[in-house]
Amino acid sequence: MDPELLLWKIDEEDLKLYFSYPISPSSATRAIDRLQDNITFLYETASSWSLKFAAEKRVHLRFSHSQNQPVTYPIYHLGGVPVQPADSQRDL
Repeated sequence: MDPELLLWKIDEEDLKLYFSYPISPSSATRAIDRLQDNITFLYETASSWSLKFAAEKRVHLRFSHSQNQPVTYPIYHLGGVPVQPADSQRDL
């Protein structure tokens, strides 16, 4: 069984991806690449249907059990535009 888990939720106006993976350098690198592949696939599929993602609403949130280690964010891209990391995001 693959230890990585990708879930997504779509409603009328939102698309949310949830991704978890074990913490180890090799697992993290593979998981980050895999998540970027999924983001690219979703972007290309949406574009083929003439759907657009709102640039001002794109954020990347990271949750971790570790509180004492510095947080480093991978840089994900959506349509060639970096998805900005955020410490919090309002969700209605």
